[in-house]
Amino acid sequence: MHDVDFEVCTGPVDHTIKAKDLLKGAVDADVIEAIMAHNFENTKVPVDSRLNIGLVACDAVSGLVLACALVMPSKNIVDMKPESLIKKYRPPRILPMAFRGTGYRVARNWD
Repeated sequence: MHDVDFEVCTGPVDHTIKAKDLLKGAVDADVIEAIMAHNFENTKVPVDSRLNIGLVACDAVSGLVLACALVMPSKNIVDMKPESLIKKYRPPRILPMAFRGTGYRVARNWD
């Protein structure tokens, strides 16, 4: 749900802002805030609640899994095995691309 605006936004600048408009009235305000927080670099919504932190961290991890799948010969996430992910989970190869430093910073703030 947090990327519901993926096909209608023009890039990071309006990503999640369009999602806010699409989801207004359909989900609770704290869910919209978490969605906005996962693009905190552009929305300036703080990553300060467990929901916001969780969504940002999950987004970073799912990006890592997808990046690892895309460098496999099949390019299919179904073929992703935990061993492959662990093997590729070494900086500086894929980790910076998937996390952009976000996942680590956010995970450190988890209570």
